[in-house]
This record gives sequence, structure tokens and C-alpha cells, in this order.
Amino acid sequence: ILIGYIVEIVLGLGLAAATMAIQEKQGREWAFLQSVTTAGFEAFFDFGIFFALSINVACIVVLVNKDSGISTAGFGASEAEIALAISVACILPLIYPVGLLPIRLSPPKHSEESAFDKSSEDKQKTHNRRLLLFSLLAVLFLYPFVSQAIHNWAPSRIGEGNGPEGETLVTNEEFEMVQEMCFGTVERFAFWESTLLAATEMAASLSIYLGIIWHLIIAQIWKMELDDRRIITILLRLGRRMEVLWKRFKLIRVLFLSIPAALNGVLLYCIIRLRNVQGRMAQGMYGEYAANEWGFGQIVGIVMFGPVVTNMAFAGWTCRSLVAPWGSSTT
Repeated sequence: ILIGYIVEIVLGLGLAAATMAIQEKQGREWAFLQSVTTAGFEAFFDFGIFFALSINVACIVVLVNKDSGISTAGFGASEAEIALAISVACILPLIYPVGLLPIRLSPPKHSEESAFDKSSEDKQKTHNRRLLLFSLLAVLFLYPFVSQAIHNWAPSRIGEGNGPEGETLVTNEEFEMVQEMCFGTVERFAFWESTLLAATEMAASLSIYLGIIWHLIIAQIWKMELDDRRIITILLRLGRRMEVLWKRFKLIRVLFLSIPAALNGVLLYCIIRLRNVQGRMAQGMYGEYAANEWGFGQIVGIVMFGPVVTNMAFAGWTCRSLVAPWGSSTT
């Protein structure tokens, strides 16, 4: 199902870049492109969020089995590492639509301006629905996040004096011998790769939680009555300041676009490396590694995001008068 993660990452990055490039443009042609891109972005979130929810439920099942010792089938720690990386990788692209899709950006200044037109209300309701679904995903991700932190950063029991009360359970040399007995001279995941994966997972996880906390705070501010907002003037000013900085400094927008993409690039590299290591281990034990075979998971991964393209096509057809030769003559 790796193809599904790649499709999600590429689509998310491409739609985010297109949205940021054209969202401030004026004119009929730009309005056409904005409508098409927005339709694709909305469909991307609607299907991507349920893809990520299902993947995280599956990852939780794998991790619970490994963490609790319910099942020791498979490749143990290597399989847990892949599950942890996948649980993060499928969430990161969803940061883009939550942050970029059109919403009401600033509160009304006077009480008589508090009535919105239907379009603004619909956009706000849709944005709130996105936040609710993304919050549910963040709650589900809590178990992989905690498991990841323990797996990557908790003290290891392997090594001299690392057992309970300073007891030595197994030395590093003995554990190395066990690995060589099981897998021979098969190339294993290097220490620097494990460190890179652990640091990337932690950075990505914190980015996800900080992002959702910020959006929930802003959403709650907009819901408050005008008098209540005075209590949190500092947060309001901070929110407006962030809007100004976002529009004024291109570097902030570039970082918003590139940081999740860079983190996902590292995660994909580590997932592919771990799968290759598993394949070589299986061959070393005269077994077969079926995870790389084309099957149901790969097909679902592609079909899941097919509606993104179809929604963009339908939006383009609906708004064709904006760019058609006869459209300008009728206005």
C-alpha cells in the first residue's frame, strides 16, 4: 500500500503549492483555476482523512499486538518501526488543506457586522467539520505517538547494566550475535538511520499536534461573543499578527509548504529501507516477502484518491464559462 502514501503526499504537496500560487490572483482565468484547485483540495481532504483514519486504526492494532506481546509474528521491532512511520506519514499531507482551504480569516469588528452571508457560513461550517475530523485523527494518533516516543527514546534494556536495578540482561555483543544467528550477514537498518527516523517522527508528530491545537484555539476564538473576545485580546492580536506575517513574508509560506514535504520524504526513505531490510531478512531465512507484490492494497491506495481528479474535472466543466470564448462576450 506504499503507493497510496506516495499518491497522498504528491497530491497534497501539489495542490497546496497550486493554492498558494494562485489564491491572491485576480481575473476570470485565475478564478477558474482557483475553483478547480479548491474542488480538488476539498476532495483530497475528504478522502485523505478517512484514508489516514483507517491506516492509523490498522497501525494501532499492529502496535498493540507488539507492545503487549499478544502476537510476535512478523519482524517484531522492524514491523513496529514501519507502522510508526506510516502512522505519521499519512497525516502530514492533511496539514495543507486544514491550513489553506478558504475560511473566514478575521472576526467582525462591530456587532452589526456579525451576520454572514450563506457562503461564509457554509465555508465556516465546512472548516469546522474538517477540524473535527482532523481532531479525531489526532486523538487516534495519540497511541502511535506515545508508542513511538517509548520505542525511540525510552532507555534500552540491551547493554551492560541496563536491566532492572542495574542488572545486565544481555550485552550489546550478545544481542549482535543473536541477530547474526537469525539473519546472517544481511544488511540491517543502520544506527544513523534509526536516529534519523526517530528524530523525524518526533518533529512530525509535534508539528501535527501544535498545528491542530493552534487551529482549535483560533476556531474557538471566532465562536466567542464580542464581549468575551476582550478576555483573550492577546490571542486575537497574535492571530491577526500571524495573518499579516503570512501574507507579508514569502519565507513563512515556503516553510509551511516545504517542512511537511521534507519530513515525509525522510519517512518514505526510511519506510522503503525498512521494507528492503525485511525482504532481505526473509530471503536470508529462505522465506518469501510478499509485501512488495502488487495487490489489493496498492489498488485501493490509487483508487482512494481518484475522486480528487474527477472533482477537479467537474469543477472545471461547471466553471468553463470563465475561460470559454463565449463567456467573455456575455458579460
